[in-house]
Amino acid sequence: MGYATVSDLTTYSLPSAAVASLSAPLLQAQLDAASAVADGYLRARYSLPLLVPYPADLVIQVCNYAAFSIMALRGYNQDSGADIQIQQRYLCAITWFESVERQRIHPLVVETAIASPKYQFPQVATGSNRGW
Repeated sequence: MGYATVSDLTTYSLPSAAVASLSAPLLQAQLDAASAVADGYLRARYSLPLLVPYPADLVIQVCNYAAFSIMALRGYNQDSGADIQIQQRYLCAITWFESVERQRIHPLVVETAIASPKYQFPQVATGSNRGW
């Protein structure tokens, strides 16, 4: 399961009518693929997997990235006013992911806790008493 759901996709990136001809599993697969791309960038900074709830800015960017892939499947007209906005949001999503990776943007993510190694205090042992 990725960072976004089909409901998020139709809320933030594409109207329901634009994806009505596509199945929910196909849409979710595209969202999961976009989440995997996001992980490629996030991995440079955070311990994955991230914990729920995911920040809205991450969800929106995953939806924008997936929307472009979905429209490529459904049919995309680069001369159409609405479709060119989808491409621009896709490019902005990539820029956003790169900015997160380079620590220019700081989303409010909750990382998975990394188990720290269990250190023991140093122990010193000696042989028999030397009598000093």
